[in-house]
Amino acid sequence: MGIGKGPAILLMKEALRRPFEGKLLTLGRQNVSISNYQVRKYAKLSRFPQMEAVRGDKQFERLEDIDFFSSLGFSEIDSLDYSNYEQATISFDLNSGDTPEHLHEAFDVIYDGGTIEHIFNVPNALKSIIWMLKPGGRLIHLTPASNYLEHSFFMFSPTFFYDYYKCNDFEINSLQIVQHSTSHDYKYRVYDYSPGCFAGTSIGSGGLDNQMYVVHAIVTKTQNSTSNRVPNQSMYAQDMWNKAPAKAASSRMNKWKQKLKNSPLYPMYAACRLKLRRHGVPLPIADEF
Repeated sequence: MGIGKGPAILLMKEALRRPFEGKLLTLGRQNVSISNYQVRKYAKLSRFPQMEAVRGDKQFERLEDIDFFSSLGFSEIDSLDYSNYEQATISFDLNSGDTPEHLHEAFDVIYDGGTIEHIFNVPNALKSIIWMLKPGGRLIHLTPASNYLEHSFFMFSPTFFYDYYKCNDFEINSLQIVQHSTSHDYKYRVYDYSPGCFAGTSIGSGGLDNQMYVVHAIVTKTQNSTSNRVPNQSMYAQDMWNKAPAKAASSRMNKWKQKLKNSPLYPMYAACRLKLRRHGVPLPIADEF
């Protein structure tokens, strides 16, 4: 859990879209790994002038999380953790799903900057997070999607967030895939997600490259939002269940693949698939920094 170059710029860009204010809850303490100087540099890059007033006496010292989030516009900042190891202001196990009453609808924004993947009982965690968010409040996830083996219990597909929040009547403000590496100096590449956009490239030889990927999701709680509806995966509901029987579809697909392999165009097709694999996500880059 932490705020480096990528998370900082993504938060600044969201603050430009809709200003932050009121009470923030971070899931876990957020270790800010960038300095006052770097934050100001990223603020200029993001055209976010409020960060020019960020607190901190020495420009090359790392910021405290309270200073960073205050500079984004929040007036109150709380943090929640299972233990008091990092001196979080609230001690609560998100696995339990039994949210303390005094935390119900207490926060304007909840920031999950790398926590939910470490919680085994994800449905209970989501239930509690949603209970703690005010109607009209925003929930922000920045969660591992690929090449985070052994980092956590889970890595999440973007369709998990799309289908869950759509099913539970949330407003989906932004859903993106972010490519990065372990170096803060490496460029972050941001891709907008829509259901089915990875079809044919998410598995096997057409899969992602060796970079690291996270899901960046921003959703708003409405008056009708719930937490207990269980979604069906939309790509199957739209593309498979409502069409011909699976056996017939598979037979047609196999015939098509065989025709393709016998075609003189097949070497060109195979070369294109290899090129996609080498260059990562085969989608237009929505943002880069």
